[in-house]
Amino acid sequence: MALIAGTIGATSGMAAAIYAQLQANIEPELGDLSEDDLEPIRDGWRKLAHAVATGVVAHIQSNLEVRDAATNGTPVRGVAGATGSAPPSNHTHGAGTLTVTLDDLSFR
Repeated sequence: MALIAGTIGATSGMAAAIYAQLQANIEPELGDLSEDDLEPIRDGWRKLAHAVATGVVAHIQSNLEVRDAATNGTPVRGVAGATGSAPPSNHTHGAGTLTVTLDDLSFR
């Protein structure tokens, strides 16, 4: 899952999810305000949601640590390509398709 803070208008990403919760949880408590009165409040919530989302995403990206992760089976990765060219003939050699198997892979 990608961590996307979203837009300052809270129309996408984490900002949109935070804004939706602010609106759902707080707006009913405001009573019978008109749409004209609600819009500046909502605009503030959108900016707040974006600020919170941006801070959370930046913090996670800067401080994320994965510990004691282990695979469920043996990871296998196919590798294809060719060698680089080298003098004097400057030709390449095809590597075909190689399979790399990582037994007992774990992250500590």
